[in-house]
Amino acid sequence: MVGVDKVRLRALSSSLHKKGELAALKAQLIAGLNAAGEVLVEESSGAKRDLTPEGLLILTGGVEREALEAARALREPIVILAHPRHNSLPAALEVLARLRQEGRQGLLLYGEPDQVAARLALQARVAAAWRKFAGSRLGLIGRPSDWLVASGVKPERLRELGIELVELDTAELLGRVRALEGRAFDNDLRKLRQGRLRRPEVDHETLAVAIRVYHGLRELAEEHGLSALTIRCFDLIESLGNTACYALSRLNDEGITAGCEGDMQALLSMHLGRLLTGQPAFMGNVAQLDLAKCQVLLAHCTCPLALASSHELRSHFESGRGVGIAARLHPGPATLFRIGEEELSRLFVAQGMIRPREPEEGLCRTQVLIELERPPEELLEAPLGNHHVLLLGRHREELEALFHTYLWKGVPQIGG
Repeated sequence: MVGVDKVRLRALSSSLHKKGELAALKAQLIAGLNAAGEVLVEESSGAKRDLTPEGLLILTGGVEREALEAARALREPIVILAHPRHNSLPAALEVLARLRQEGRQGLLLYGEPDQVAARLALQARVAAAWRKFAGSRLGLIGRPSDWLVASGVKPERLRELGIELVELDTAELLGRVRALEGRAFDNDLRKLRQGRLRRPEVDHETLAVAIRVYHGLRELAEEHGLSALTIRCFDLIESLGNTACYALSRLNDEGITAGCEGDMQALLSMHLGRLLTGQPAFMGNVAQLDLAKCQVLLAHCTCPLALASSHELRSHFESGRGVGIAARLHPGPATLFRIGEEELSRLFVAQGMIRPREPEEGLCRTQVLIELERPPEELLEAPLGNHHVLLLGRHREELEALFHTYLWKGVPQIGG
C-alpha cells in the first residue's frame, strides 16, 4: 500500500462481551478499511507517540468513560469510528456529545468501509498539512499595501494557531539587493533567456535587477527560517525600478510560498493550499466576472512557472517597469478559494475548469479564465476581498475539511 495515508485506531470494548467474538469483529472492521485501499489502518495500544493520526474504534457500548479518558491523549479533532452492532453507535454518539460539551473537536465516522476509509484518508492528509502549517514561520516584508483594507489577520489569531510572524523592513531587502550589485548570476540569466522576452519591455539590466531581488528574498527566507513570505512589492518600483514578480514566481517553484502586496489572508490561503496538495498556488486579482457563464477571470503579474504551459517575460502591468510573468496555465480542473476575515473564520471555495483565453492588454500579465461549477454570486454579495487563490485540480473537499476541522469556530461537521 505504497503512498497511502496511515491511521492508528485504539479499539475499546466492554468486558461483558465475548473476547473471541470481539477480536474477530475488530479484525473484520480493520481489514474492511484496509481493503478499501484509501488508508492503512493499524491498531494502537495507546503507547506510541509519533505523528501518525490516531482515533478511537468503539466496538461496543459501555465504554463511554474509557473513551473520554483515551481521548485526552489524542490530538483534535478526535476521530471516532462506530459500526452497526453491539451498541457501538449509541456509545459513540454519547462520547461525541460529551467532547463537544467540553469544547473539544470530534468527528464521528459511520458507514460502509469504503466511505469511512475515504474519510479517514482525507483526515490524515488534512492533519499532516495542518501540523506543518501550525509550525510555520511567515515573513511580512514591509507593511501590507495601502489598498488592502480587508486582508489583514489579527496577530493574536496567528499566535493562537501556532504560527510565528516575522516582520521585516523593506529596507533590509533593499540593502541585500544593492549588496549583490556586480554579481553576474550568469546561470540565472541564461535560464531566463530561454523563455520568451518581450522587447523592448525587458532588457539585460532589468533581468539582472529582478534576479538580485530573488536572491535577496531567498537570503532573507533562509536566514529567518521562513516557510512563506509576502512583500509590499510596489515599493520596489520606486527604489529599484523593478518588482518582485520574478522572485515570487521562482520562490513558489522552489517550495517557499511567496505572495504579493503584504496580503496575509492570501498568503495563508496559498500556504495551506501548498501543504494540502504539494503544489504551488496562483494568487490573482478577481478582474472580471460573468455570472451567466459561471466564469471568473484572475489576473496578476506573477505566476509559478510550474503551473504554466508557456510563459513570456514582460514588464509589470501597472508601472510598465521591471519583469512581469505572462503565463498561460495548463487547462483542466482547478479550485478557486480564499480563507478570509481577520479571524480566518470564512472560506470561499469553488471548483471548475481553466478555459483557454487570449490575454488582453488592459489587465495584469498572467490571465486565467476559470469556468466554475456554479455561479459565483458570493464574490459579489459577500466578498472576502480581492485576491483569490487558484490550485490545479479538484480540492474543495480537502479545503473544506481543513477549514471546518481547524479554523471554523462553529461546531465541526459529522462525516461518514
